[in-house]
Amino acid sequence: MTETNLKRPRGTWRRRILIFLIGAILLVLLVRTGVDLWAGRRINVEVARLEQKYGSLDKGTLKVPPVPDGDNRARALRAAAALISGQSEVQSSAYRFLAQPGPVPVPPDLRAFVEANRGALKLAHEARARRESNWEVDYSNNLNHPPLWDIRTLSYLISVAARMDLEAGWPDEAATGIASGLALSASLRQESMLLAQLIRIAVASQHFQAVQRLVTDTEPSTAALEELARWLAENRAPDPMHVGLLGELKHFNDALARADHERGYSPWLMDSGLWSGPFAQFARPLVRLFRLRYLEQFGQLLDVQTGPRPRPDLPVLPESMSISSRLNSMVGISGMKRAMDSGEMFSGQLAVTELAVALRRHRLDHGQYPDVLTALVPAYLPNVP
Repeated sequence: MTETNLKRPRGTWRRRILIFLIGAILLVLLVRTGVDLWAGRRINVEVARLEQKYGSLDKGTLKVPPVPDGDNRARALRAAAALISGQSEVQSSAYRFLAQPGPVPVPPDLRAFVEANRGALKLAHEARARRESNWEVDYSNNLNHPPLWDIRTLSYLISVAARMDLEAGWPDEAATGIASGLALSASLRQESMLLAQLIRIAVASQHFQAVQRLVTDTEPSTAALEELARWLAENRAPDPMHVGLLGELKHFNDALARADHERGYSPWLMDSGLWSGPFAQFARPLVRLFRLRYLEQFGQLLDVQTGPRPRPDLPVLPESMSISSRLNSMVGISGMKRAMDSGEMFSGQLAVTELAVALRRHRLDHGQYPDVLTALVPAYLPNVP
């Protein structure tokens, strides 16, 4: 054969490369379509399971029922928090003081802080007369959130004022202040933001400790103890972590659902211009896979949170550098475990505090403590914690 006969026809390699590329593209599209359909069906199954167990995941269900202005405790507390002056200077000082064990004198700077904010304190006490709360958050647009930093400061103000009353030998006045602090924490109990529920836990825990100090070191009256028992009961339900976790699930599931169904929207790339048009449609299986993983893991957390006690170990999430793990870190799945530990602490502290108040009330009514805790039911407690 001559050298000319050994040469391949012109264009053969190009045709082979083109056929290979077309085949690869068709294979990618086939895999993409299969993953998209599979993940979509799995999402529907998981959403149905969660809704059967925990109610609708529609973000619209987060709206708190309206409360008339004159009955809304949250409005009065928002106004009280807005009145506080000098809060930035005393945050750390109040935290350190209230964390100290034993009867420590109230330092001068905190005394001055209380005296300068008697108006805010009076308004917070008056808010207890309002039996309903709605912080009027617009959850559809994430607007008008509670001023959580100011709420913490108001809690510090109430706590320090109560300590000043204890120091002066006025247990009933101190009990009134502590009741206002418990009313403040209870005002957040329907708010579906996880951060709001963590603030609720922090505020309530601060005042649980104050109640325990009150009944240990002083002799409050029957009326003062009944008032405390009433506000402790209001803090009992709903469970803060159930409200917070479910709210977090609804918020982020809504964002992922919009990324799934609306071209041009992404919870991470909204303003970048990268998530739009054909690219958004092609990459949709990635969003669906992440949404599926998110729903499954959040479902596990909710199942554990609402399950029997003692609580089993929480599911272990794999630690890796994968995209899925990075996204889990972005939405804070691992941080939810720490939040749930705070919820367990809240429940334990509330139970102990309610028990302490019930025992003291029984002693005042009968002259002695009961032989068994079941004697406190139902007059002083709905059940033994």
